[in-house]
Amino acid sequence: MAAKKPAQKSTVQKRTAQGTFRTMIDEVLAQKMHDDYAENGVSYGGLSQKYGFSRSSIYEAFQRYGFKTRLMRDAKPDKKLLRSIATMYKSGKTLTQIRSELGLKTHNSTLVAHLRANGVEIRSRAQNAALRWKAHRDKIPSIIKEYKEGVGVSILAKRYGVNESFCLRWLRRNGITIRHYNDPIYSSEGRSQRKDQRKDQRKDSTKTAQRTVTI
Repeated sequence: MAAKKPAQKSTVQKRTAQGTFRTMIDEVLAQKMHDDYAENGVSYGGLSQKYGFSRSSIYEAFQRYGFKTRLMRDAKPDKKLLRSIATMYKSGKTLTQIRSELGLKTHNSTLVAHLRANGVEIRSRAQNAALRWKAHRDKIPSIIKEYKEGVGVSILAKRYGVNESFCLRWLRRNGITIRHYNDPIYSSEGRSQRKDQRKDQRKDSTKTAQRTVTI
């Protein structure tokens, strides 16, 4: 029988240029981190950069030593950011649009809690649906036109920032027959024709560029 290898002792890993982290945090250091976290409002990311530990290690240390952690909805955003959120919401933008434009990772329910805490009246579902309709109704003619030209529903949905169900619903309401996988446009012959068309377009653009250089 092969001799068993002696068990290796776990070693404390310091943070390196590649981003590895040491994993053990004693109670004294955890208390110091928690003071920054609770009193100065430093985030887990800020603590990670300052002390050289991963965010998960810091969170686990807080849990291990019984230090209280904030909930996301308890963490108050910057006043300037909160004013921007309130202004955009009052102007008619949805919470999803606000998160996208400001690059926020906060959940919609958390934004609602912050808005309510600052006296902003939250719209009903029916009001939000009316706003979405107002924002998307001008896109319907273009969606219909491009679908007739052969553009797929999934591509149109991404291009115009709507759901596929929205495209399908308004195509059907306008009497457009929805294509299926066995339609000629999806056949091998149809794909070959589109491939040839793209080649011709590239050739034409190359010739145009060459003429421009010659002139």
